[in-house]
Amino acid sequence: KAEAFDRWLSSNVNYSVDRIAKALCASGAKTGRNRLLDHMGTRKKDGGLEWIYRDARQQWAPYQAQIETGRLAVKLGSYENSNTGEQIPTSTIRITPKGAAKLATVYGVLPESVAAQLEGDPDVAA
Repeated sequence: KAEAFDRWLSSNVNYSVDRIAKALCASGAKTGRNRLLDHMGTRKKDGGLEWIYRDARQQWAPYQAQIETGRLAVKLGSYENSNTGEQIPTSTIRITPKGAAKLATVYGVLPESVAAQLEGDPDVAA
């Protein structure tokens, strides 16, 4: 189990905030998608994690330090504005296994339990 957890931590996968919130809840944490986003976006001095912030378009964006530490990633995309035909760039915050493990610790649940929820392994889940 420890080897599987280590492999998961070093994998290149990343997860949506929604999926991480559901895995945390299934592991016993009291949070949801919006509460998790708020906690990640609240300043440390106010009891938050300060991992993300609102950019000029009022969209959540990760602090560069969180990308560099390997906790967060960004998925880039775009969509076409149906009125103008213009391509509008988008970015979505993604949480890496390392970030998920840190969030599990912050929320007082076992990182291995969160990993099992994300990987769908019922034998390891709490």
